[in-house]
Amino acid sequence: MAIEPLDTPESRALLAMVSDFDKVVVVSANAASLALARLDSAALRERGPAWFAVGAGSAAPLHEAGIAVGCPVDDATSEGLLALPAFAEVAGQQVLIIRGEGGRDVLRAGLVARGARVTFCELYRRVVDTSHRAQVQSLLESKTLDLVVTHSADVLACFLAQVAGSDRALMERTAVLVPSDRAAEMAWQAGFGEVIRAASALPSAMVDAAVGWYTSLQ
Repeated sequence: MAIEPLDTPESRALLAMVSDFDKVVVVSANAASLALARLDSAALRERGPAWFAVGAGSAAPLHEAGIAVGCPVDDATSEGLLALPAFAEVAGQQVLIIRGEGGRDVLRAGLVARGARVTFCELYRRVVDTSHRAQVQSLLESKTLDLVVTHSADVLACFLAQVAGSDRALMERTAVLVPSDRAAEMAWQAGFGEVIRAASALPSAMVDAAVGWYTSLQ
């Protein structure tokens, strides 16, 4: 999967008025990095909205820029973010969600239901890279591929785009590790023989789930 930055008049206008928002949420490290490239980090450290991220990975670019950011510790999802005390009472607040083109609507819907006014700022689009299709199919046909690790539903969708319809049956003997219920449902529908659900998309959680899966085979 490749990331293609977007630079539109709408996104430029939203970032120019970022200080007018009560809260700003970045949903990925790409969103955070692209936003920071267009903002004055020094000014944001002195004043501005409260910043939040869906997880530690998404928050990392903001931390590196010296910007305070809140994020869920264990549940790196939109649901985990909504469970933070800071989002319990947001009626009347203006929230800017910085993300890629499209994506889930859980966060917006949850905030709107609590009375917040939500605006999207889309700074990139995901582009499926099919250049590895032959390699993926070769691995599936070799019967040596035991576990596929995907760190998001989008990454899983890109992997599936590499697999020709006639080769989908080969995934019945392959396990897949996913970080969310959404990705797990996608994996089951795709025909994977086993779906392992990690506690979150955090690297430590993914490693723990992979080790647990491997240990269970011994």
